[in-house]
Amino acid sequence: GNPQPVFAPISAVGTLAGRLIEVLSTWGSGRTVSPEMLAALFADNVDPDESYERLAAAALAHGTLTPTAPRAVTAADGEIECAGTDGRSVKVTFSLAPLQPERIQEYEVVARST
Repeated sequence: GNPQPVFAPISAVGTLAGRLIEVLSTWGSGRTVSPEMLAALFADNVDPDESYERLAAAALAHGTLTPTAPRAVTAADGEIECAGTDGRSVKVTFSLAPLQPERIQEYEVVARST
């Protein structure tokens, strides 16, 4: 048979994409996200590299996000087109750490000016 892929199946990207948008939207609305949810979403490197407080503060810029076109780019990278609170289009890209279970190791939010 075929060798097993080293990285997560595409479905993991989709699942984590949904969770990432949920977390960003929660932060974007000024609410806090439980440590358990963050631990289930992000790899261990995220908080030391970019503290969750900073990430949460940055999320206030786009507010709540509504996914308009989620798509997995590869088994280890994802990209989600969203609409921000103010109607601007926001692109969220992320990559997974090569771990089991899957975790997001980094992400970027880019708001496009309309």
